[in-house]
Amino acid sequence: MDRLIILDTETTGLGREDKIIQLAYCYHDLDDTQFIQTMSDPQCVIKPEAMATHHITPEMLTGAQPLEDTQEFQMLRELMTSDYYLVAHNAQFDIQQLKKYNLNMGNYKLIDTLKVMRALLPINRHDLQYVRYYLKLYEKEAEFRAKHKIDNITAHDAMGDVIVCYMIIDRLLNSTKRSYTLEELHQITVAPVTDVIMKFGKHKGSKISEILKSDRGYLEWIIKGMDNLDPETKEATIYQLAR
Repeated sequence: MDRLIILDTETTGLGREDKIIQLAYCYHDLDDTQFIQTMSDPQCVIKPEAMATHHITPEMLTGAQPLEDTQEFQMLRELMTSDYYLVAHNAQFDIQQLKKYNLNMGNYKLIDTLKVMRALLPINRHDLQYVRYYLKLYEKEAEFRAKHKIDNITAHDAMGDVIVCYMIIDRLLNSTKRSYTLEELHQITVAPVTDVIMKFGKHKGSKISEILKSDRGYLEWIIKGMDNLDPETKEATIYQLAR
């Protein structure tokens, strides 16, 4: 692999005011692979809906430092000073969270495993845990953790998600059926979204291109009436309506 950073964050919630409470990342350069994680004290309330996802409670942060003061954050700051591939699942969320801490992201090429999986896996769901089970990555996780001496992780915590992203990238780079380069995965990430499977509503499970043929009015309605439409569905819907 080329030089890359795979990262994930867990936060107090999904709002603009929310902060990072857990940061994990993997740094890979030639034969050097390091897995690093830290907890941080955000000085704000962890929302119940966030705890229901990552299971991090305020008591678990007792004694933790603010993120900017941790050695792990300072190390990440140093790693991001030159060229690299940045890998994350739903990457823009993590990038926006880190920017709240005035982190200079450096000169990176983004690989979003969410967008890559949507492009390459013909399934209805592409959240990280679903992909983990669909590809049976969990079968090799114990061996992977032992190799890299990684302890005390659970599904949905930051390091658990970093490991799954790493295993996805490794499989794509080394597949015997169709292998990809990091540059090809980057190009998939930055390519325009032209079609996706609808994830909600009366046409859930259908491709937007198929909905266009039978219910164009529905697509026009969601574009005008849904402020919280996810970016990829919005981009693909606009593309299809313009055809």
